[in-house]
Amino acid sequence: MVSYDPPFGYSLRVNESCPDNTIQCKVLWETFVSCCPPTSVCKVSDNNDNPICCPDTADCRSPLIKDPHCANTSWTMYQHELHFCCQGADQGFWTSEKEYNNSFACAEQPGGVSRTILTAVAQSMLVTLLTLVVQSADRYLFAALASSTFTYPVTAVSLSLSATVTASTSTSTSTSTSTSSPSSSTEPSETSTPDASSHSRSGAGAIAGGVIGGVAGLALIAVLVWYVFRRRRNNQPAPVPDPPPESEPGKKPPILRQSALSELPSDETVREIHELPGNVLARQ
Repeated sequence: MVSYDPPFGYSLRVNESCPDNTIQCKVLWETFVSCCPPTSVCKVSDNNDNPICCPDTADCRSPLIKDPHCANTSWTMYQHELHFCCQGADQGFWTSEKEYNNSFACAEQPGGVSRTILTAVAQSMLVTLLTLVVQSADRYLFAALASSTFTYPVTAVSLSLSATVTASTSTSTSTSTSTSSPSSSTEPSETSTPDASSHSRSGAGAIAGGVIGGVAGLALIAVLVWYVFRRRRNNQPAPVPDPPPESEPGKKPPILRQSALSELPSDETVREIHELPGNVLARQ
């Protein structure tokens, strides 16, 4: 599937000459020209002379109309019937001059009563980031694939995601520049693709193994914690009942609930006490 994310999108409009890391696409009107990233192909259709930056010679205007964005994330997009992009402090404007009526371009200070400054518009794009860092000994291994749709401010982008996209764009730009020189050939780029895919496959396998091992380790730790907690509960001594309260002097002891009150038996023999007989002679 072809991606139309930067460095593909609407072209940049500047006065006189294109900035660094861009190539001139077409002379527009007066002294204004359009520019594209060097890794893209400038395309102007027969029925639409608004230059766009495409992946190849095929016209990519239809997907850009559905998902309008500049060919560089640091550019600001404007619209006057058609979309176009400006850089840095340049502002988009259109002119009502008779010779160039309804033409539009970018300038830092658009002068003249016939030139009307435009308001920047938001641009949205689908960004797919693939980051692969290989760890061996002291190196790190990380693979991440994120795909998200976002709308970023129309002014200079300061998001970290945009910075990442810009960095990857500049990297691909330098790579393309080195491979497009007469002294280089396309063979290194062809042989580098299997290496990247093999690293990606090995990195994904290592990540999957690491995730499974981590989950298994957490499960084992949870089981050990549960076992230790349960063993502690089983080894705790049974609670000792409190001793009965001691009775104070002068007070009756408390009646135990286990015993019932009963009378003494009535058939107990009562022994009488008798006096000595009166005729007993006293010892002499």
